[in-house]
This record gives sequence, structure tokens and C-alpha cells, in this order.
Amino acid sequence: MHVCVCSYLLLLSQYEAVSFGDAVFASYVLLALQQKHSVLLRKAVWGEHSTVLHSLSIPVNQVSITA
Repeated sequence: MHVCVCSYLLLLSQYEAVSFGDAVFASYVLLALQQKHSVLLRKAVWGEHSTVLHSLSIPVNQVSITA
């Protein structure tokens, strides 16, 4: 498995354990869900780490959206 994917999986595990819905931490989780990144990262969120979706409570005005 690629180093980036492993690091992201560790980030997801950490988010699940201690984030308490922190908006800054959630922003880092959301960055990897962009289409330009590996599908493996998106599969990790929608699959084995789907519990992070319950605590991703970030206002739209705080989401970093770039073209």
C-alpha cells in the first residue's frame, strides 16, 4: 500500500478516536475526498472508516473549495 494511503488511514483512525468533531481536523479529512486524489482514500472513508462521516460537522463556509 502506498505511503500516502497508509498515512491517511492513520489520520482517519486518529480522527475517529480524538477529533470530537473539530472543524480544522475535519478539513484535513475532507481534502483527500477530492476527485484528484486516489480512489483508495475515498473508499477508506466510505468503507472501513465510515464512522467519521457521523462526526464531520463542518459549516459550508469553512470548507476549502478550489477548482
